[in-house]
Amino acid sequence: MEDPPRQHIDFFMECVWQSKNFIRPHVILIYRSGVPDAMLVGRLERAWIDLRVGYFRMARSPIRLISFSYGGPLGASRSENAEAIVRLVMDSLRKGEADAAFFHSLNTDAPLYRNALRLPDALCRDHLLRPLNHDVMQLPVNVELMYRGLSQGLRAEIRRKRKKLLAEYREGVKVRLFRDPAEVVALFPTLEGIARKTYQRALGVRFEDNEQMRTRFRVSAQRGWLRVYLLTVNDRPCAFWTGSLYEGSFCSEEVGFDPEFSHFSPGTFLLSWVIEDLCAAGA
Repeated sequence: MEDPPRQHIDFFMECVWQSKNFIRPHVILIYRSGVPDAMLVGRLERAWIDLRVGYFRMARSPIRLISFSYGGPLGASRSENAEAIVRLVMDSLRKGEADAAFFHSLNTDAPLYRNALRLPDALCRDHLLRPLNHDVMQLPVNVELMYRGLSQGLRAEIRRKRKKLLAEYREGVKVRLFRDPAEVVALFPTLEGIARKTYQRALGVRFEDNEQMRTRFRVSAQRGWLRVYLLTVNDRPCAFWTGSLYEGSFCSEEVGFDPEFSHFSPGTFLLSWVIEDLCAAGA
């Protein structure tokens, strides 16, 4: 599944263009009979390759990277288009425009994925690929229909975890939705306070309070896409979930919870609340 907000021209111009690591755009456009047939949006940027052992970074090497947007090309997904794109990228690397190219989260059934593994020489391919699931949930018109579609055991598990947190903290349990640009900027220290305690932070991934993340959130909020859900217990932040509601689809982005509350499964509690809110919003 593509991540449409990331490929929106406004997002690209404001978030990517303003990044301190950005060098220039790198966009491939395939024409057929003079008509645009497929487009792959990317950029040339300064990046680093980390050598890690578990949580420990042993070394870091700077590179010039051609990085392409999530999900691959827009337009027609033809094998001949995919082959042309990979050959153009290989040509850019041969010319010394960059040290490496990165296709972000391609579908493993897509022609671009197959050609990216087939066409480059053996020494130039990625041999350590690890497929990841990208799940899609079709939301019904109301949340009751969604719960009916779950197994009896899963429904019981969700209810049990919700009751456990509510029984312990009662009226102290609150979930707030933030969408306004000014509110979101003020919220960053709170999100950072949770994120720094997560295992993802130790691995150097997921949410981090930096200028790039702030710009991304600001642009998304200004366009009316952003959703930031924050779970608090007795006014203490313990979990968050962020994403973009774009043309009727919610694209999940950043998540995190305070491990001190892990025995209450705050992620599951927040998940059920967010889905209820999205159903009510007509997502």
